[in-house]
Order: sequence, then structure tokens, then C-alpha cells
Amino acid sequence: MSSAKVLVIGSPAGLQGRFVGAISQVKVRSSARTTSGEDFVPMDFGRIKIDDKLDLQIFGVERDRVGVIADAVSPGIVGALLLAEPADTSDPHFSSQALDELSEKGIFTVIARTSDDIDSASLAGALSLNGNEVVDCVNLDRDSAKNALVKLFEAVLEATESAA
Repeated sequence: MSSAKVLVIGSPAGLQGRFVGAISQVKVRSSARTTSGEDFVPMDFGRIKIDDKLDLQIFGVERDRVGVIADAVSPGIVGALLLAEPADTSDPHFSSQALDELSEKGIFTVIARTSDDIDSASLAGALSLNGNEVVDCVNLDRDSAKNALVKLFEAVLEATESAA
């Protein structure tokens, strides 16, 4: 069986964990914080069986840990979904940094607007999206999460076809 990987990136508050939990067909595995002083990279892991030949692995990652996780789970990353929150329009630093890291690694990214309180134009300006698609997504809603993933795959296919 082949597997494809998607990164779902959110704030340290955990929107990515909720997204992974809403869409995963298996119980989500979350890394637990350790108190032993060891390095710790928080991550949520879920899976969707697309068919008998393809398994989609979903990695929920905090924005400031994108580079570490992308390196750890590559190859096989199809794309990334950055969960934009209302705070991203007032302090876009961590999301912009995550977008830059993903771009440097050649990972196509779609932005998921998680709240009606986020104006798409303000978000595009705050994050300097440079052509990244913005989709709406309600984290706890399975259909909304599925739609965001479909939009990601459509955008990746479109970008791949236009590059060829």
C-alpha cells in the first residue's frame, strides 16, 4: 500500500489537533509532553484510507515546528494546510515563518480560514500569500475538513499541471 502525507499546521493552542481528530478514520495519536527535559516536538497523527492502494497520513503540527516535522516525515508530503486564525491578521509572524519554511522545502500550501472573523483580504495582506489559495474550514466539522483537504489536492494538481 502506498501512502501520501499532509501537514496540517496550526497554533500551539491546538486547532490542528481538532482538525486531525475531525477527519481521521483512526484514533488520533498525539505526542505527550515530557518532563524529563528531552527535546519534544508536539504532533498529532491521523489516517484516512482512500482505497486499497492509498493511505493518507495526516500530521498535525504547531506552526513553529513545521521545519522539524517536514524533515522528519518526508518524503511523501503532498502538501500542507495552514489553519489561519483571527490572530494571524494582527500578528502573522509564526504563520508567515511557516509559509516561508514550507515554500523553501517545495511543499505546496493552502490556507484554511478558520473563522468568519478573518477577512480574506486582510489575511492575504498579513501573510503575503503570493498566490496561495484560501479556503474556508470549520475544524470540528468532518465535511468542512474533508472539503479543505480536497481543495488542497486540487490546488496541488493544478500547480503540478501548470508547471509541466
